Formats: sequence, structure tokens, C-alpha cells
Amino acid sequence: AQGAFLVDAACEGGKVTHFTIRSEKGEDCLVHGDWTVTNANGGVVPQDKDEFGRNRFRTVTGGVYRLKKSN
Repeated sequence: AQGAFLVDAACEGGKVTHFTIRSEKGEDCLVHGDWTVTNANGGVVPQDKDEFGRNRFRTVTGGVYRLKKSN
């Protein structure tokens, strides 16, 4: 992750199943792939796409986000 994020990922069968991101600076987070993003309270975090087609969501300083593969 680039831009002051700490990432903890879980793999199963050689594929990432979910991961947690902690934002140290509150910048936008960009990820490849289709993920459902929730905040520490379990609320769904809205996403959009950047000019390169990556999913983007806003973060807050110290915020923790869980990303799970979308079905």
C-alpha cells in the first residue's frame, strides 16, 4: 500500500480473501479488484473509480477499514 497505510491480509488457497487497512494520514485509498469496504463500526464505505479504473475510498486519520471480496 502506498501513502501511509498499514495492511494486514489473509490468504486462502493462494488468494487474498480479505484484508484490513489502517490509514495513518487520512488519504484516499486505491485498490485493484472488487472489494466491499467497511469501517470499524461495520458501515459500508462508499467507493468510486479513479481515472485508471482503480476503486477509491476516502479514509480518516487512524481509521481502520476491512476489505472483503465482493461476490
